[in-house]
Amino acid sequence: MRLGDRITGIFVIIIGSFVWIYSHNNLTNPAIDDVDASFFPKVIGGLLIITGVVLMIKTILKNKKKTDQKLVLYMKELIMIIAYALYIFLVPVLGFIITSPLLIIGLAFYLGSKKIVMNVMVGVLVTAGIYFFFQELLSVPLPRGRLF
Repeated sequence: MRLGDRITGIFVIIIGSFVWIYSHNNLTNPAIDDVDASFFPKVIGGLLIITGVVLMIKTILKNKKKTDQKLVLYMKELIMIIAYALYIFLVPVLGFIITSPLLIIGLAFYLGSKKIVMNVMVGVLVTAGIYFFFQELLSVPLPRGRLF
């Protein structure tokens, strides 16, 4: 959960505590032993406190589960950043036409796509489209690489 849930939980506990204390101090009649004017506000204050505590516990438990998921997500992001850094270093050597489809196909597999033919087609077609757009239409030269 988010920080907002923690703040809301604390706020609800504080409001419930104020309601409980105010009803206990100001609405209690010592002459009446049964239900008096403070009973209903005490119930509401108690329920607010319980609700705030439950919200806080729920937030803490969900954060523990999300910590493991966040670690996996951060590792995926780190691997993608490494792939892009490798791409930046390989483009001057191998050229745009060779490294771009390799990057697109490799990241598609890494992100979970299992369709080999589709990944290869997307990698080649996207690279060809970018090459045509920049090289032919805009006359912007793309790196050819040292090997070619």
